[in-house]
Amino acid sequence: MNCKPHSDNFLFLNTGADSASSQWIEYTFVYTDKKYDTTLTLIYLPHLDYSQQKFGPDISKIGAHLEKEDKIDEGLIYYYSKTGAKIILLSEYGIGPVLNYWILVPQKHLRLPITRLHTLI
Repeated sequence: MNCKPHSDNFLFLNTGADSASSQWIEYTFVYTDKKYDTTLTLIYLPHLDYSQQKFGPDISKIGAHLEKEDKIDEGLIYYYSKTGAKIILLSEYGIGPVLNYWILVPQKHLRLPITRLHTLI
Protein backbone atom coordinates (compact mmCIF):
# COMPACT_ATOMS: atom_id res chain seq x y z
CA MET A 1 0.00 0.00 0.00
CA ASN A 2 1.63 3.20 -1.15
CA CYS A 3 -0.27 6.47 -0.76
CA LYS A 4 0.77 10.10 -0.75
CA PRO A 5 -0.53 12.34 2.05
CA HIS A 6 -3.67 14.29 1.21
CA SER A 7 -3.05 18.00 0.81
CA ASP A 8 -6.65 19.03 0.20
CA ASN A 9 -9.13 18.17 2.96
CA PHE A 10 -12.04 18.93 0.61
CA LEU A 11 -11.16 15.82 -1.35
CA PHE A 12 -11.86 13.48 1.51
CA LEU A 13 -14.12 15.31 3.92
CA ASN A 14 -16.75 16.48 1.49
CA THR A 15 -18.75 15.36 -1.50
CA GLY A 16 -15.49 15.53 -3.44
CA ALA A 17 -14.57 12.22 -1.76
CA ASP A 18 -13.67 9.35 -4.02
CA SER A 19 -12.03 5.95 -3.76
CA ALA A 20 -8.58 7.57 -3.52
CA SER A 21 -9.79 9.31 -0.38
CA SER A 22 -10.84 6.01 1.17
CA GLN A 23 -7.55 4.38 0.11
CA TRP A 24 -5.63 7.14 1.85
CA ILE A 25 -7.69 6.66 5.01
CA GLU A 26 -7.13 2.89 4.84
CA TYR A 27 -3.38 3.40 4.52
CA THR A 28 -3.37 5.83 7.44
CA PHE A 29 -5.20 3.46 9.78
CA VAL A 30 -3.13 0.41 8.87
CA TYR A 31 0.08 2.42 9.32
CA THR A 32 -1.12 3.73 12.70
CA ASP A 33 -2.17 0.28 13.89
CA LYS A 34 1.18 -1.25 12.93
CA LYS A 35 3.11 1.55 14.61
CA TYR A 36 1.09 1.87 17.84
CA ASP A 37 -0.77 -1.47 18.16
CA THR A 38 -4.08 0.27 18.83
CA THR A 39 -6.82 -1.42 20.86
CA LEU A 40 -9.82 0.49 19.43
CA THR A 41 -10.07 1.71 15.85
CA LEU A 42 -13.06 3.53 14.37
CA ILE A 43 -12.74 4.09 10.62
CA TYR A 44 -15.03 6.24 8.49
CA LEU A 45 -14.73 5.75 4.73
CA PRO A 46 -16.59 8.65 3.10
CA HIS A 47 -16.74 7.27 -0.42
CA LEU A 48 -19.52 4.79 0.38
CA ASP A 49 -21.87 7.33 1.95
CA TYR A 50 -21.16 10.16 -0.46
CA SER A 51 -21.99 8.16 -3.57
CA GLN A 52 -25.42 7.43 -2.10
CA GLN A 53 -25.86 11.07 -1.11
CA LYS A 54 -25.08 12.16 -4.67
CA PHE A 55 -27.09 9.53 -6.57
CA GLY A 56 -29.58 8.04 -4.08
CA PRO A 57 -30.19 4.31 -3.72
CA ASP A 58 -30.24 3.60 -7.48
CA ILE A 59 -27.77 0.71 -7.86
CA SER A 60 -27.29 1.46 -11.56
CA LYS A 61 -25.77 4.82 -10.58
CA ILE A 62 -23.80 3.77 -7.49
CA GLY A 63 -22.80 0.20 -8.41
CA ALA A 64 -19.34 1.09 -9.75
CA HIS A 65 -18.66 3.25 -6.69
CA LEU A 66 -19.66 0.42 -4.35
CA GLU A 67 -17.43 -2.08 -6.16
CA LYS A 68 -14.40 0.18 -5.65
CA GLU A 69 -15.33 0.66 -2.01
CA ASP A 70 -15.75 -3.10 -1.53
CA LYS A 71 -12.15 -3.63 -2.66
CA ILE A 72 -10.92 -1.05 -0.15
CA ASP A 73 -13.09 -2.52 2.61
CA GLU A 74 -11.80 -5.98 1.73
CA GLY A 75 -8.21 -4.83 2.32
CA LEU A 76 -9.09 -3.36 5.72
CA ILE A 77 -11.10 -6.40 6.76
CA TYR A 78 -8.26 -8.72 5.72
CA TYR A 79 -5.67 -6.69 7.63
CA TYR A 80 -7.71 -6.37 10.84
CA SER A 81 -8.92 -10.01 10.75
CA LYS A 82 -5.25 -11.09 10.81
CA THR A 83 -4.81 -9.07 14.03
CA GLY A 84 -7.73 -10.87 15.71
CA ALA A 85 -9.83 -7.70 15.84
CA LYS A 86 -13.61 -7.83 16.19
CA ILE A 87 -14.91 -6.15 13.02
CA ILE A 88 -18.25 -4.37 12.81
CA LEU A 89 -19.33 -2.69 9.55
CA LEU A 90 -21.87 0.13 9.69
CA SER A 91 -23.24 2.72 7.33
CA GLU A 92 -23.98 6.21 8.54
CA TYR A 93 -27.07 6.50 6.36
CA GLY A 94 -30.14 4.51 5.46
CA ILE A 95 -30.99 6.00 2.09
CA GLY A 96 -34.25 5.14 0.35
CA PRO A 97 -36.09 6.47 -2.68
CA VAL A 98 -38.16 9.65 -2.35
CA LEU A 99 -41.55 9.39 -4.01
CA ASN A 100 -43.29 12.68 -3.20
CA TYR A 101 -41.27 15.64 -2.09
CA TRP A 102 -40.98 19.39 -2.03
CA ILE A 103 -37.84 21.44 -1.67
CA LEU A 104 -37.16 23.94 1.10
CA VAL A 105 -34.22 26.25 0.52
CA PRO A 106 -33.72 28.14 3.80
CA GLN A 107 -30.60 29.91 2.51
CA LYS A 108 -32.71 31.66 -0.12
CA HIS A 109 -35.17 32.95 2.48
CA LEU A 110 -32.47 33.91 4.97
CA ARG A 111 -31.04 36.36 2.44
CA LEU A 112 -34.35 38.28 2.40
CA PRO A 113 -34.87 41.34 4.63
CA ILE A 114 -36.40 40.43 8.00
CA THR A 115 -39.75 42.10 7.18
CA ARG A 116 -40.08 40.10 3.95
CA LEU A 117 -39.11 36.87 5.74
CA HIS A 118 -41.80 37.48 8.38
CA THR A 119 -44.50 37.67 5.71
CA LEU A 120 -43.40 34.33 4.28
CA ILE A 121 -43.83 32.52 7.60
